[in-house]
Amino acid sequence: MRLAGAIAAGVAAVLVCAGTAHAFDPVREAANVAKGSEREQVWLQPGYQLQLGLESQRTQTEAALTAARDPERNFLTDACNSKGLACAGDIRLNQWKANGYGLVDRVLWTARNGSTVAGRVWATRAGPRKRPAIVITNGSIQASEELYWWAAQTLAKAGYVVVTFDPQMQGLSDTFGEGADRNEGFPSQTAGNTFYDWTQDAIDFLLSTPAKPFCARPSRSGTSHCPKQARRVKAGLNAAYNPMWKLVEGHRIGIAGHSYGASGVSWMGQQDKRVDAVVAWDNLCDPGRAPGTGTPLEGKGCSAGATGPPPGHRVPSLGLTVDSTGGEPRTSDPDPLGKSGASRAFSRDGVDTGSLVIRGGTHFDFSYLPMQPFRATLRGVELSAWYTRAWFDRYVKQDPAADRQLLSTRWRSDPGDRKVDPAGRGNLFSFYYRSRLDVRTAAGKRVTCEDMRSGCSGLVADDGQPAAFSYLGIARSPDRQRGRPRPALVSLNAARISGRRLRLRASVNPAAAGRRVRVRLRAGGKLTSFTARVPRGGRLAVKRRLRGRAARARTGVVSVRLPATSTVQAGSATTRVARRSAALRPVASMADGRVSAGGRLDRRARGTVAVTLRWLDDGDRRRSLTRRVRIRRGRFATSFAAPYPVRFDGAQLTVAYRGAKGIRGRQYSRFLTP
Repeated sequence: MRLAGAIAAGVAAVLVCAGTAHAFDPVREAANVAKGSEREQVWLQPGYQLQLGLESQRTQTEAALTAARDPERNFLTDACNSKGLACAGDIRLNQWKANGYGLVDRVLWTARNGSTVAGRVWATRAGPRKRPAIVITNGSIQASEELYWWAAQTLAKAGYVVVTFDPQMQGLSDTFGEGADRNEGFPSQTAGNTFYDWTQDAIDFLLSTPAKPFCARPSRSGTSHCPKQARRVKAGLNAAYNPMWKLVEGHRIGIAGHSYGASGVSWMGQQDKRVDAVVAWDNLCDPGRAPGTGTPLEGKGCSAGATGPPPGHRVPSLGLTVDSTGGEPRTSDPDPLGKSGASRAFSRDGVDTGSLVIRGGTHFDFSYLPMQPFRATLRGVELSAWYTRAWFDRYVKQDPAADRQLLSTRWRSDPGDRKVDPAGRGNLFSFYYRSRLDVRTAAGKRVTCEDMRSGCSGLVADDGQPAAFSYLGIARSPDRQRGRPRPALVSLNAARISGRRLRLRASVNPAAAGRRVRVRLRAGGKLTSFTARVPRGGRLAVKRRLRGRAARARTGVVSVRLPATSTVQAGSATTRVARRSAALRPVASMADGRVSAGGRLDRRARGTVAVTLRWLDDGDRRRSLTRRVRIRRGRFATSFAAPYPVRFDGAQLTVAYRGAKGIRGRQYSRFLTP
């Protein structure tokens, strides 16, 4: 350990020296500061300003009507209560559901201090039936949820259920709590409770269902405000539970936050055992230190408001940060490691982490504020959307393909940045502060890069994604689930010839109910072909009278083919007609992305059974896993994690046995619904 510490100290010393080897260049600094005026090239356009004015009038009227209809709420003194002008966010993302880009539901719930919280739940029609989930916690003072829709919609399009909400004293959430807790968390910028407690409340709401309705935990004074939640639900005001609860796979959760919210998620991600990964926008703080020690923007201690002892470093956590707070010019070179203190603390404990610093970026790169003086770069938010999605794909979805996206070199030469940068540089990583990644790939290889701007041997040029990346293009792409054919994955469970009849059992995607499949039997040197209708539920049972040599045969090959339709892709399955078989009586289930299979066999069965799981990934590629399981006293059992994301109404499981002396196990195949 001492040797490792000495090596780390040596590396740090080299980096410091490397960062301060040149004299401060005021010309280069002026060009760096000028990058803060890039975003205004978008929202200062006349068409954008006209639409912004109209949207601001609409939201101001809507806020007044909301307050009149629900006088119990107290948000009219909040910053951004009208959701207009600087608080409008990127208005190009408005009307997301109406334009057919995705699904979004507005919700209200009661926080633990009795405040009414205003939020939204985001998802898409396209995607798996069960999905991981993300909670986004805003910054403080002037940071309503609209400012982070770039992240919410990008993540929803990536196959997540996303919860956003207005923190206390912001937007349409209450300024005060209820009763004895009226002043709990007030003022939020000083107390900080909301960025910790409400993050956990949002996770609780995310996981609520009709069977387990939402009820906030007791406040810090020990008071329960569940009666208020129940009363407002009964009055039709609050949501009793997450309206998209059916889509949520409850054991894969990530949290992201900005500014004060970054402190909240940095801490709660380690403290709340339900969380799998954290992304902190300006900046990741160190949850191994007591709150209030050091400056969070410098990657040191977290802001005030947390409870309990420091939780330490538990889950992969990424910090995205910037060169300056508001674009203020500097007069000397800073410490090149000044932004990555928290990330390096995670590395010392062996937890995957990163600290990426946007060149010329400001604190407002992460919150879309279309008004001066909120300076921001043009492409900083694009880099943030890219790495936020890739981090959650890698550590929440556990998707191996995300490795290439995390280790991509594209942001060292970004075409979009070259178009707006006066010098045409295109490298989005700061030259003042070191950007770093310290991650372990899905294959178990450790990749550490202490200077993402200069590049490292572990980075890759081919990240598997389109050359042009735009969160706006992703967010506004059509949501096409309804017209997309579902995979067929036809399977044959058993086939035999008995009493001059072919007896066959098969499984077909239930979406093909009412369609006809083509059955072909080659037996006794003769081909027999006919069609059969798929019943409701997809369980096909066929009895077909045979003639001639086919009727007298005891072996053969049978196939079932489902033609392609507008709702289901083509599929087929083939198996042999068995003469003798050993009875297989398996049971199978899928829960939380894990498949379990087991059952009994004929007493004569010895050796192993083959258990095969088939599914389709997000790219419609057929995937499969096969495991041989030993038979013990006529029984077998196994389980394995189903790789994420599983796109289908479920997956297909097959169990097969082939023993000695002609004994065959009937192929058993069924569809599993997550």
